Amino acid sequence: METFFYLELEKSGGAIVLTSNLNMKDTIKSLKINNQFISEVLTIWTEVNFEDEITSESQFLAQSLWHNSLIRINNHPICYREWFQKGVLQVKHLKDGSNYFLSFTDLQNKYSLNVCPLGYHGLLSALKCLWKTVKNECTLNNAKYEI
Repeated sequence: METFFYLELEKSGGAIVLTSNLNMKDTIKSLKINNQFISEVLTIWTEVNFEDEITSESQFLAQSLWHNSLIRINNHPICYREWFQKGVLQVKHLKDGSNYFLSFTDLQNKYSLNVCPLGYHGLLSALKCLWKTVKNECTLNNAKYEI
């Protein structure tokens, strides 16, 4: 049964789906699962697993890059399978030692990737937009507690 489960998930990127942060709508829309049982399991997994709010920088850095409803390009969650296979899994994997995003060239060299410039810049833009929202929310939450 386990092998069948992973074979069905392979169409959507494989086991990476289980480390994702998809909401219910995106799970149904972006994961093309033919098997009804597996589809229901993933729907339940989504209900339990999905985090719709990021409350700290460490939580932001630990976000899964792939199949994440909070990280969108053209209003869709993304999955760059080659990046995943090379170990680029979370936001922190795109940062350098000074907490800056890796440059295009540095990313290619660090992970031995052939990166599409449009994909790279699109992902960085989505992450910067998300971080801006997170930063504002964290500031608002801290202000509430200070009062």
